[in-house]
Amino acid sequence: MVDFASQEGARAVLVTFWPHPRNILRPEEPIHLLTTREEKLELLAGLGCLDTVLVMPFTSELAQLTPQAYLEVLNKYFKLQGLIEGEDFTFGYNRTGTMTWLRCAGKEAGFAVRTTSVVENGNRISSTRIREYIASGRVEEAAELLGRPYTLAGTVIHGDRLGRQLGYPTAICISIR
Repeated sequence: MVDFASQEGARAVLVTFWPHPRNILRPEEPIHLLTTREEKLELLAGLGCLDTVLVMPFTSELAQLTPQAYLEVLNKYFKLQGLIEGEDFTFGYNRTGTMTWLRCAGKEAGFAVRTTSVVENGNRISSTRIREYIASGRVEEAAELLGRPYTLAGTVIHGDRLGRQLGYPTAICISIR
């Protein structure tokens, strides 16, 4: 995306949603996030190559938008010159905005559409795969795919400090994401 923006004389803008769309669309199936919103923004800022990160509130109203209406929302804030998405990306009401639809819309509106995927050893890297590794205790493999250690955020409760008698302090995490 950064290379494309540079070639086109455009800004490299990343759009992300908060809360995660699944939390709105299927609240009975909570998703375990890999980062908090704040951590995600820190990681993206640390890349040092994006011009803008737009955190778009994901609401049930946004979920009802057609793909065309969603593109109009993006065009309200940015003049689209190109979109880069994963190969299996879908958007809009009932996920009707497929990559095929997006390519046609881009051709009509005059913006490029490209797909990308991150692959390691012939296997696609995805957040679902990383979550599966973490859930099964394969945190080292998850860290390899993340390109950094996986971290937990929580609240430490001080107990009887018995761990100090063993030579190291302990902590209990009562609330994790």
